[in-house]
Amino acid sequence: MCGILGIYSNKYIYNSELINLLKNLQHRGKDAYGISFLYKKKLFVNKFKGKVKNIKKKNELLVYSCISQTKYTTSLKILNEKTIQPLISKNKFFSLVHNGNIPNLEIFDTQYLVNYIENSKYIYFEDKLIDLINNVNVAYSIIILTKNNNLYALRDRYGIRPLCIGYKNKKYIISSESFIFKNNEYIRDIKPGELVKINNNGIESLYIHPKSKIGICSLELIYLMNEKSITDNYSVYELRKKLSHKLAKKDIKNSKLDSHLNNNIVIGIPNTGIHYGKCYAQFLNLQYKQYIKKNTHERTFIHNDKNKIKKKCNKKFNYSNYINGKNIIIVDDSIVRGNVIKSIIQNLKRIGAKQIHIRIPSPPVIDTCELGISIDNKKELIMNGKNINELNNELGCNTIKYLDLKDLTNIFPKNSYNKYFGGKNNYY
Repeated sequence: MCGILGIYSNKYIYNSELINLLKNLQHRGKDAYGISFLYKKKLFVNKFKGKVKNIKKKNELLVYSCISQTKYTTSLKILNEKTIQPLISKNKFFSLVHNGNIPNLEIFDTQYLVNYIENSKYIYFEDKLIDLINNVNVAYSIIILTKNNNLYALRDRYGIRPLCIGYKNKKYIISSESFIFKNNEYIRDIKPGELVKINNNGIESLYIHPKSKIGICSLELIYLMNEKSITDNYSVYELRKKLSHKLAKKDIKNSKLDSHLNNNIVIGIPNTGIHYGKCYAQFLNLQYKQYIKKNTHERTFIHNDKNKIKKKCNKKFNYSNYINGKNIIIVDDSIVRGNVIKSIIQNLKRIGAKQIHIRIPSPPVIDTCELGISIDNKKELIMNGKNINELNNELGCNTIKYLDLKDLTNIFPKNSYNKYFGGKNNYY
């Protein structure tokens, strides 16, 4: 998981313009970031560990077109110069940023993509990129900058990871998310299986795979993307609202909460769970209070060190003492390893919550993901080998309720990638 960004310009631009745009994608990657830019007909790459930092004006560099990435890593042990993007080709003709994951590879996948393009049997560069789309199924959204100032964007034939184009400040911009554009700035998505070229002549669609289909990752829509984004004609905000209402309807039909609904206070877990919680509460006409506030902006599920995860979870939120004596309904986007929800329940009990009910507007996460989400082993998943009752006992809450995979039907794209929810994998 990461955020990628590209700016096409045939005139000088300020480096700070890129930095300000890149900060909007910080939620997609906080471990490192990199920038490749065109200057005097040569490609350069700068790489940095940590969050995106401001450029001091006195040191500000004027550049032409550029590409960049904000990076999350599955393990900080593999965070080094080679794994931070962009990567540049051996012949210095192009640089590349990538969001996604190529399964079944021994080497890290972005270098695989660079090597694939360089070693392609085709002569012309654009034919090499078409060859990539035709022969590497998943999962990638890619932006490429060439030294002759062409900007290319491509998505795999299932469109697992988002990518779109806009026009802002008289420049074409490619982004993982559309919310960085105002309504009149957003142009369109890169289609699944499409290769797009941007240069001084504007936008040109060079190729679309004949068997492409919208198969975007469900967790992108449920959790990863900014709620203000739109991808493949799906509004993330409206989709999450529908999931919240579907969850609320289940409580109306059959729930231990029925006779106590008016006595419960709904709390959405920051940040993604807030929208879900408010929509759920509004549908059931319940009180919504933000009695839990975020103390850190880290996404703890991405880390593999159990001790570090527990420490981060305990420091992640601030809790209001008004929780004491209340019946609480916690709404969060998903539960993966369970460390966050366990910490929340423990703190709610410490403060004196009378009842604790958990509501999750997604199916249980029960399988691994090889396409860009940090879920490598089923054993690390809290729902591994358990049913809902067993999970309820382990967490120590009064009730817990999820949506089912079938509940996503008619809300999500038909071919969405759902393997972590127990869905079929027909992508590779």
